[in-house]
Amino acid sequence: MCGPARITTALMIPKLSQNVFLASRLNHGWRAFTLVELLAVLTVLAVLLSLLLPVLGQAKGAAKSAVCLNSLAQLGRAMTLYGNETDERYPPAFLYRGMAFQDGLELPVTPTQGYLHWSNLLVNNGLASSASFRCPAFERGGLAPANTTPDNLDAGQANETAGLVDDQVPRCAYTVNQALCSANHFVAGFQGAFRACRTASAASVQAPASTILATEWATDWRLTAGSGRVCRSYLPVHGFVGLGPAASADRSDSRFFGCPRPCFASLRRLSPLELAAQPQAGTVGLSRLDWVGRNHNRKLGPLGSRTSNFVFADGHAVNATIFDTLQPFQWGAQFFSLTPGDDVAD
Repeated sequence: MCGPARITTALMIPKLSQNVFLASRLNHGWRAFTLVELLAVLTVLAVLLSLLLPVLGQAKGAAKSAVCLNSLAQLGRAMTLYGNETDERYPPAFLYRGMAFQDGLELPVTPTQGYLHWSNLLVNNGLASSASFRCPAFERGGLAPANTTPDNLDAGQANETAGLVDDQVPRCAYTVNQALCSANHFVAGFQGAFRACRTASAASVQAPASTILATEWATDWRLTAGSGRVCRSYLPVHGFVGLGPAASADRSDSRFFGCPRPCFASLRRLSPLELAAQPQAGTVGLSRLDWVGRNHNRKLGPLGSRTSNFVFADGHAVNATIFDTLQPFQWGAQFFSLTPGDDVAD
């Protein structure tokens, strides 16, 4: 009998010791959380989270802006390298595919074969990669071409010409300054143009550090489409408006910059007061600068105070508001890609 009794007593000792230990810890202040205390902790956590999320969002936005700024700076350098191979001339913003000159005429007169974009010229010459044209501020990296594959179209978008795919990177977040990078009317009279375009030379830009070369698109493709369904991401932007005959036409269309006969001035610099504070798709009479992205520093609130990235003809890139680029004017001392010379109204 002594043996089993000793075993039973020995087995009970640890349990007794455990109870004494728990009682001792409870006597020294250990207790469960009350419901009120738990709610207080959750409230504090919620407040901290609400303070942290905007900071994280701003940091994420700043990181996206930095990526876009770096990509744009790379493209600025690529355009300089392109000029090294083309007599120091900037690439045209776009051409109609199959462009040719015959009997003083420029053909084709409509883009029935699609577009050849400046991005294609840089990529095909090994000066930039397709990825360089993307910006993470855009949901899909950038805007689609006017003619692209069905899977690359955004909601509501349609190709300009069915069955075509333009010579343009699939997604492009950036556009060029037309004052430096010409449009495609190289013969006066082409599509009613009063003046011919020319491929502008870097040497003609006397203040490259204060002359914008390229910038970002707005993320909404509908701004370039007007009332249609075609994303016109092949177009360049610029900071000028037309005078004279252009006053009754599209004041931002460089085809109408000039006069059928010599005149004192055919264009002028855009005023900050002429920019839309909140550009809306389908609005008639938009200046080309209303298409420039206001994609960064969203914490500043309204579109008018948000910023875009710009690269200048000397290669440096900055983040600024679109209004900053007009005070002082940074879109060119003249419209270098038009001929003849300078006729900007002061």
